[in-house]
Amino acid sequence: MRHTNQKAFSILSLFVGLFLLFSLPLSATIYYVDKTTGDDGDTGLTEALAWKTINKVNISAFNAGDSVLFKCGEEWREQLTVPTSGSDGSPITFGVYGEGADPIINGASFIATWTADGENFGSEAETVNWCDADRVIYNQYTTTAGGVIQSYKMYWGSTVGYTALKCAMFTDNIGEPDQLIADSESEEITVINANSWNTLNVTSGATLSASTTYWIAFWGDGSSALAGRDATDSSAPRRNEDKAYGAWGNVGSTVNPGAEGIGAYAVLGIANVWQAACTTEPNVVWFDGVLGTEVGSAALCNEANEWFWESDVLYVYSTSDPDTAYTDPGIYIDKACIRINNMDYITIQDLELNSSGLQTINASRCHDIIIDNIEADGTYAVGAGNITFYGIDGDECYNVTIQDSDIHHTSGATTKCIYIEQYCYDFTISNCTVRDSAYSNIELDNRSVEADASHDITVTGCTIYNTGGVGAGVEFGRYTYNHVVEKCLIYDTARSIIASLNSHDNVVRYNLCLDSTQENVLINTGASVELYNNVFQAGSVGVYVEAGAGASNIFKNNIFYNPGNWRGAIAVESAVTIVSDYNCFYRATDLKWYWYGVEKTSIADWRTASGQDANSFVADPHMIDPANGNFKLNPHSPCVNAGTSVSLTEDYEGLKIRHAPDIGAHENQTNALFFAWNLFKQWWY
Repeated sequence: MRHTNQKAFSILSLFVGLFLLFSLPLSATIYYVDKTTGDDGDTGLTEALAWKTINKVNISAFNAGDSVLFKCGEEWREQLTVPTSGSDGSPITFGVYGEGADPIINGASFIATWTADGENFGSEAETVNWCDADRVIYNQYTTTAGGVIQSYKMYWGSTVGYTALKCAMFTDNIGEPDQLIADSESEEITVINANSWNTLNVTSGATLSASTTYWIAFWGDGSSALAGRDATDSSAPRRNEDKAYGAWGNVGSTVNPGAEGIGAYAVLGIANVWQAACTTEPNVVWFDGVLGTEVGSAALCNEANEWFWESDVLYVYSTSDPDTAYTDPGIYIDKACIRINNMDYITIQDLELNSSGLQTINASRCHDIIIDNIEADGTYAVGAGNITFYGIDGDECYNVTIQDSDIHHTSGATTKCIYIEQYCYDFTISNCTVRDSAYSNIELDNRSVEADASHDITVTGCTIYNTGGVGAGVEFGRYTYNHVVEKCLIYDTARSIIASLNSHDNVVRYNLCLDSTQENVLINTGASVELYNNVFQAGSVGVYVEAGAGASNIFKNNIFYNPGNWRGAIAVESAVTIVSDYNCFYRATDLKWYWYGVEKTSIADWRTASGQDANSFVADPHMIDPANGNFKLNPHSPCVNAGTSVSLTEDYEGLKIRHAPDIGAHENQTNALFFAWNLFKQWWY
């Protein structure tokens, strides 16, 4: 029996071992990428055998738990397109190794294979029998794209009787050459190469229209036998006119049908303008790292670094072939620095991302993403946002953390630093600096129906400042819900908070909202927001509630400090219900409120009109040093223990709330010592 038990135990141990072997993830692998000394032909498995390009990363497959590390101090102009998902507990990590500055990824897509702008108008293959002296030869052709005449090309045969030759372009009049086109004349050449193409440049070229018939004319001072090159294309209509070699003029009265022709064509286009295929319209174009200037047409590309895009073609100015003129690193257009599409369990950390015109991070249909300790510079970012997440119905974005990062600058007039779009939920944005947006710094979606809207996103512990236009530090987009903004410092914005159309059940608590140029909080039609324990300093009005706003706007335990004189502390338009109480209002002079558009200059009048703020008061909150950013309460502040419970447990700094809550963002930690004093003070006064 003992041996049987031992055998059973051995079999059981074997099965347990096999189970553990196949249930555990494969050993994680680290891959290294070094722009300077790497080689994509190596394995990437050691620093000495590092890969070179991000493209190598993009085309490789990784296992859950693997890491791809970029060398510190290096810089890439490519897009990182995450190629593989990780798994629960074993994310794929994109990070750094080595010493020095964080590695930089500049999103870019290089444009190559440039050709001179325009078309070769005419024929490179004509048969010529004879060319007499002092005779103008006209060859009829029809343009395709048109363009500016840059030069003429002429092929001459073995016998050249000319000592001078020039070209020009004529209009067509019912199948006959007619008028000389101004600025179409070429230079005169006196050295004519036999059995080869000759170039006759045009100083100030005329513009030829697309799909239009013209006549290319050449004129010489001698005669030549066997002047052309054998070819099959001799179908173009030809005319000739006897005229002594001299100054160009319009066609004379006698023009004869002629067999004479020559391999001749005009090079159409714009001098020093080159074109290349580019199927995506760029926001910006870079020339060896120098930001280009967009102009209104290809014809306006007249100086270095000017560009124009139309119909899947990019035009640039260059005095020589851009493929060789720009090689450090080249001509490139904007692309997201990192693209995460339908990939899950991904960590991005410790990288510096510099926008070349699009997002630093563009993520869609993904979940369990961590963005940690990055710098995302969106100085040239246009479009939705510097960092953008979005999902689709049935393939949402969720479980995303953006933390400990510096996310700054955008370029487009409505571009946000962080934009969380449709079908996104369970996001946390924590301990980040979000700043210098051209519009709102953080926008949490903006939908037309609630079913598509983002929800359950928390912004906590962030420093948010400097917005452009009429943007906000944080904007609750239309129809979004269950968002929280807490423990944030928001300052120097147009608005601190915007609650957009029909957003609801969003909470703003324990924040410092300072020095907005317009409303500290703007609540749009149909929107509802709960404001608890905030400090609202300055701004044209503390809270502005538009007509038709939602019915669940609650304002409690807030300090309204020096609100602006436009609409005062709280302004409510018609047909709106609010709940407001246990707030502290203070302005040295001219404190006011607005109820249904009527100014109220005392809290008694405000209470009578609105039915609100029965337990609120007007008094200096006695914060320690608000002029220098210290909004903590002095122990003798009237706001100490003057608030009401709103089921919160921690203040702006994460300190525990004791006794009755204080009004404002900071809970005074000497409450126990001054509790009796406050009671006595209230009784005495």
